[in-house]
Amino acid sequence: MESNKTLSIGIGALVVGLLVGYFAAYVPARIKMQKTEQSIERVKQIFPETAELKTLTGAVKSIVDGKITLDTGTGFNPLEVLPATRVVSVSDDTVIVRRVFKDVALFQKEMSEYQKKPSGTPPFPYREVAAELSDVKEGTSLTVEAAENIKTKESFEAVKIIVQP
Repeated sequence: MESNKTLSIGIGALVVGLLVGYFAAYVPARIKMQKTEQSIERVKQIFPETAELKTLTGAVKSIVDGKITLDTGTGFNPLEVLPATRVVSVSDDTVIVRRVFKDVALFQKEMSEYQKKPSGTPPFPYREVAAELSDVKEGTSLTVEAAENIKTKESFEAVKIIVQP
């Protein structure tokens, strides 16, 4: 009889302890989590998700059999989880160019002429020259363009590759 009473008190204490622990820890943590989720939703309104992405820039990690592994980072929006590494397929139809800076005097002349009669696209400080896949080395910075939305794709085919200076 005495052991049943002790067992009942022990079980009662355990149940009370669990309830107190639940209300003391879990409920406030859940309330804090809900407030955090509400804050994240407000921030998402400030930093909207990218709807479509057809161009990426990154550093070459490796090139194997016409496929470039590109380290692109995780993107500009910290609330979007995007692949940090992409595999870019290069085909015979892929245009590869290298950007070469123009002579400063030439660029200034072009800009001066544009400012006198601004129409169309302003001049760029570089020109694009044809390049080959062999010009691309590990560590090279590239801008890669695709024909499709590549926002979440880990691999895709490049339409154009621009080797940055």
